Amino acid sequence: MFNSKVSFIVFVFVITISSFSIFSTENDSLYQAKKQLNEKYNVYLEAEKRGDYRNALQDAKEVLAMGEMIYGEISPQTAVYSNNLADLYNTKGNYKKAIEFYKKALINNLNITGENNQSVAATYNSLGAVYYKLAEYNKAIGYCKKSLSIKLQLFGENHHSLSNVYNNLGKIHDTLGEYKDAIQYYNKALAIQQDSSSTIETYNNLGTLYYNTGDYDKAIEQYEKVLKLTVELKGDKHPDIAAIYNNFGKLYRLKRDYYKAILYYEQALTIAQKAYGDKHPFIATTYNNLGSLYDNKDNYTKAIEYYQKDLDISRQIFGESHPSIAITYNNLGAACRALDEYDKAIEYYQKALDIKIASYGEIHPSVATTYNNMGTVCRIRFDNEKAIFYYQKSLDIKLKTLREDHPSIAISYNNLGAAYKATKDYKQAIFFYEKTLKTAIQTYGNDHPITIAASDVLGSLYKSMGRSEKH
Repeated sequence: MFNSKVSFIVFVFVITISSFSIFSTENDSLYQAKKQLNEKYNVYLEAEKRGDYRNALQDAKEVLAMGEMIYGEISPQTAVYSNNLADLYNTKGNYKKAIEFYKKALINNLNITGENNQSVAATYNSLGAVYYKLAEYNKAIGYCKKSLSIKLQLFGENHHSLSNVYNNLGKIHDTLGEYKDAIQYYNKALAIQQDSSSTIETYNNLGTLYYNTGDYDKAIEQYEKVLKLTVELKGDKHPDIAAIYNNFGKLYRLKRDYYKAILYYEQALTIAQKAYGDKHPFIATTYNNLGSLYDNKDNYTKAIEYYQKDLDISRQIFGESHPSIAITYNNLGAACRALDEYDKAIEYYQKALDIKIASYGEIHPSVATTYNNMGTVCRIRFDNEKAIFYYQKSLDIKLKTLREDHPSIAISYNNLGAAYKATKDYKQAIFFYEKTLKTAIQTYGNDHPITIAASDVLGSLYKSMGRSEKH
C-alpha cells in the first residue's frame, strides 16, 4: 500500500509539473511575441521621429499585423496601431489609405467603448482633416462636427480639447471662402485655449485667412501676435521664428514692398542656417520664396538663380522624385515661360508632371495644375491643338477632385474657351465660355472681373456667329 501511494503521489506530481511546463511554455511564447512587438514598435517610433516615413510605414504595418495576432482585431492596442498607420499614410499624402485605417481604428473603438469616447472623437477629427485635404468639404465638416458633438457631451463648452476641432472647422470654412464662419470658429478656439502653443496655431490660422482674403495688413497683425508669443515661449533664435519671418516676407512681397520682404527672407535664412545648416528643407523653401519675389519683380533670371538653389538643396535631401522637387520644377517652368524659353518651360513642366504622377497618381489637383501650365505654353506658341489636349486633361482631373463650382474649374473652362476660339471653333468656344460664366457667377457673383470678361467674350463670339444674345 505504501508503494502504491508513493506511485500515485509521484504520478500526480509529474502531471502537475507537466501541466505547469505547458502553461509556462504558452506564457513564454506570449511574452516573446509581446517583446518582439514592443521592439518593433520602438523601431517604428524611431523611424517616424527621424522622418524616415518609408521605413516607418513598413514598421507600422508589421506592428499592426503582430498586434492583431496577439490581441485580436478588436482591441484597444490594435485601434492605436491602426491609428498610427493612418497617421503615416496621411503624412505621406496617401489619403485614401489614411481613411481606410482611421475607419478601422474607429470601428475598433466603437466596438470597445461606444461612440461617446475621447478616442472616437479624436478619430472623427482626424477623418475630417483628411477629407479636408481631399477637398471633400461636406464630409470634412460632418466628421469634425461629430467630433465636436462628442467632446461637448464629454467635457462641456469650455474644455481646451475643443480648440483643435474649432481650428479644423475654421480651416475648412476658410477654404470654402466662408470667412465669417471661419473667424467665428477661430475665435471660439481662442476663447478656450489654455496654452501658448494652441493660441499661436489659431493666430497663425487667422493670419492665413486674412492672407487668403487679400487683407495683408490684418494678416501681418495676426503674425505679429504669433511672433510675440513665439519669442516669449522659445526665444528669438528658434527655427519657428524663421518660419514667421518667412510669412512676413510673403506678405510684404504681395504688398510689393520688396525691400521689407527681402529683409524678412534674409532674417529667416540667417536663423534657419544657424539652426539647421545649409542643407535643410526650410532653407530650400526660403530660396524658393526669394525666387517668387524676383518673379514678381519680373527679374526672371534672378528668380531662376534662387529656384536653382532650392532645387540643388532639395535634390540632396529628398532625391529626384520628391513632390517638393516638382514644385521647384514647376516654378522654373513658369520663369522660363516668362523669358519666352518655351522648350525649357515644357521640359521643366514635364519633369514636374512625372514626379507628381509618381507621387500622387494621375488623379490629383496638383497634376491638373501642371497640365494646365503645359497647355498655356502651347497656347502661347499657337499650338492650340496641344493646348486643348492639356487643358482637357487638366479639366477632367479637376472635375473628379474638386467641387463643380470651384474657381479652378472656371479657369479651365475659360482656357478651353480661349483655345477653341483661337482655332475658330466658335461652337466649342461658346460651350466652354458659357460654363465659365455659369461657374464664375456661382463662385464670384455678377460683378467679378472674371464674370464680366466671360460675358464680354461670349457677346463677341455670338456676333462672330451672326447671333446676338444677351446674358
